[in-house]
Amino acid sequence: MSQFYVEQHRDFGLGNFINCTPTIRGLYHHHGKVNVLFQSEYVKQCYLESDIINIIEEPTGRRLFGSDMINQKKPDYIYIQEQILGTTGWEPFIDKCYAIGGDYGVFINGSGNQSKAYCDAKCVNDDIQQLIKRLSPVKIIGVGSNEDKERNIFDGYYGNIRDALSYIRGARFVISNDTGLYHAAGVFKKDQLVLWKNTNLEKNRNTNAKCVYAKQHQWKESIQRFLSRFSA
Repeated sequence: MSQFYVEQHRDFGLGNFINCTPTIRGLYHHHGKVNVLFQSEYVKQCYLESDIINIIEEPTGRRLFGSDMINQKKPDYIYIQEQILGTTGWEPFIDKCYAIGGDYGVFINGSGNQSKAYCDAKCVNDDIQQLIKRLSPVKIIGVGSNEDKERNIFDGYYGNIRDALSYIRGARFVISNDTGLYHAAGVFKKDQLVLWKNTNLEKNRNTNAKCVYAKQHQWKESIQRFLSRFSA
């Protein structure tokens, strides 16, 4: 067992922690299971079945790094590997979860901070969601937190992160804003379109080669082009 631990910082949630997991995988390769102290219960719920992580309830040994280790010039998952491992190339992970069957897409419109300014900088408004609903060739299911439900027009499964992971894993495609579950969809290597707003694209990229990013002035055209790929 490692004599250090990695901290999931309460102010740096699921997306930030997923960007830590390539480094955790590299540490596991050299040291065995890595102790992780989770400060957010919903993030912990995503790693209950991990063979790589040992969940601890209080600090044990020295804190090696945490999900607050961020930068502004390159993807966090690369930056953290470089700083801690001195190398890159490890893949992120999350609990596999079962995949919900059916022909559907998933929409995610999450916000880790409920302030109006933060939501305005991150979230997708109703008219764009209505466009997605109108153009989608399959049913769209919404997932996220109970707070996310208030800003989504799509019926779905809110308030249970494990359900969200299962629906994302089974979906034909995922459309989302820049939020933690967008990174989870990237781990599952889903076809995904990310509707980017006022956050740093370079910093917040994920590892998924099938992920398409659209800046706000490109949203309508990008949605139409993306969804046309799934028409019969």
